[in-house]
Amino acid sequence: MAFYESIAPWYDFIFPVSPVQAEFIKNQTDGVNGMHLLDVGCGTGNLALSLASQGAIVTGIDLDKQMLEIAAHKATDYSGLSFQQINMLEVAKCFAPHSFDGVACFGNTLVHLQKPGQILSFFTQCAGVLKPWGSLLLQVINYDYVLDSGLERLPLIENEQIRFERYYELREQDELINFRTVLTVKETGGEIRNSVPLLPIRRDLLRVLLDEAGFG
Repeated sequence: MAFYESIAPWYDFIFPVSPVQAEFIKNQTDGVNGMHLLDVGCGTGNLALSLASQGAIVTGIDLDKQMLEIAAHKATDYSGLSFQQINMLEVAKCFAPHSFDGVACFGNTLVHLQKPGQILSFFTQCAGVLKPWGSLLLQVINYDYVLDSGLERLPLIENEQIRFERYYELREQDELINFRTVLTVKETGGEIRNSVPLLPIRRDLLRVLLDEAGFG
C-alpha cells in the first residue's frame, strides 16, 4: 500500500508504542504468556513486540513490505515472534484452523476493507483460525460520531520529529471517506501527502457482521 510505504520511516514517530493496547489484550485473554496471537495490520511491529516481551507467541501480518522489514529488524531478540506479508482477506488460506488464542486488528486497520462483505469475510476467517472460545479484538475510529457530527479532521499529531495532519472527506458517490493526510518531516521540511479511501462502518453494522460470522 503506497500510503503506508511512503510514511514507513516515520511511522514510529507518528504512532509510538501504546501500552494501553497490550494491556487491553492481556486483560481480555486472561494473560498473554504462552498465548498464540495474530496481529493483523501489525505495521512496524510495536504491539507484537510488546506482547512477545510478555511471553506471547505472536505472528504479525501486514501488506506493506517496508513496514515489515522495520518490524523484523526490531524483533531479532524474540524467538516467539514472526512477521509475514499477508493480506488480511487471506487469513484462512495462510493459517490452519484453530491456530490462535486471540486475533487483534487495531489501529483502524479494519476499515481499509471497503465493503461490508469483505469485513464479513475477514470476521468469518478469524472465527475459523481462532481456537474455541478464542477472542477477536478490534479497534476502529468511532464512525458513528464522525458521520453524525460531520467531523472533518482528527487531532493533530506533532512532536520534535514530525507534524501529522489528518482530514476526512465524505464521498457521496459511494459513502466511503477519503482519509487525507499531510506528513511534515521537521528535519528536512519535506511534506508527504496521501489520500486513501476508508469504509466508515457504524457500530450497528459491525455488530451484525460479527453475529453473522458467529461471534458472541
